[in-house]
Amino acid sequence: MTIRRTIKWLGVLWMLWGPWGLSTQSALSQETGFAHLRLPAGAVGSALGDAVAVLSGYDAICRQPAVLDRLPVGGAATHRIWLSSQRTYTLAMRTPLRGLGICVSGLDYGELEAREAPGPPIGTFSARYVTAGVGLGRSVGRYAFGGMVRWLGEELEIERATGWSFDAGIQAQFFDGDLLIGALIQHVGEMETLSQQRTQLPSTVRAGASAAVFHLAGDDGREILSTAFLVEHSYLWKDGLHRWHIGTETTLFTEGVVRMGYTTGSALHGFTAGLGFTQDRIRVDYALVPFKQGFGGSGHVFSVSLVR
Repeated sequence: MTIRRTIKWLGVLWMLWGPWGLSTQSALSQETGFAHLRLPAGAVGSALGDAVAVLSGYDAICRQPAVLDRLPVGGAATHRIWLSSQRTYTLAMRTPLRGLGICVSGLDYGELEAREAPGPPIGTFSARYVTAGVGLGRSVGRYAFGGMVRWLGEELEIERATGWSFDAGIQAQFFDGDLLIGALIQHVGEMETLSQQRTQLPSTVRAGASAAVFHLAGDDGREILSTAFLVEHSYLWKDGLHRWHIGTETTLFTEGVVRMGYTTGSALHGFTAGLGFTQDRIRVDYALVPFKQGFGGSGHVFSVSLVR
């Protein structure tokens, strides 16, 4: 590896490691490269403890393709504000063709400071990650299935690499939809070599359940209040990492939503929270992700969904 390439990679590691005092190699591996694919694509899952397998809205398209055939035509746009200057942008759409969806996302680290060691920077460089996927879903009775093929691209200054990945998911509804069980396998694929190294994809298996445990309706039959709980387990098999994702969601008059969640095994965050509001065909969701001590501040996720 050339000195120039080494300086770039050290700069990425220092940006993610040094300023926030990460103390373990496993913590570093959770947040580098395409690790943002481990996170929910939208604000709903982010507020529910990073749950993915049992989501059902538009911002689930990019992570759980089983939802595609059960969604009307529409889409969601998401902006994630993360560590330092990291920004992630995601667009998910359910097209007019039955069960067909697309997902495009980009992660931009902005201008990073290049260092050979802790101390003054010796320059700056950029790092970017882009994904584009096409998914297809089908539903049969209480069951729904889906898959998505994704193209991946990464750029480190003037060097580039591409790759591919595949997701497959299943969901099943019981008790008039009050119980939803879901499972999926994510990010199975491979990247080309970049600077004599291959970026490891966050291949993950997930399974979970969501249950609506309380309903309150008015005299006219209109729902006033409902509460649901979910629990999900994820396993990043290449690193042997297990996580539990726990969340609760309370809906008021089908328009306002309050969410809370918790993720175990994450070096970056634990508790999460969020709000949502629906007006006519537009839904706005927000998630707050307080970072643990040493990382500085909080993450913010904004999603806007539109039904045609």
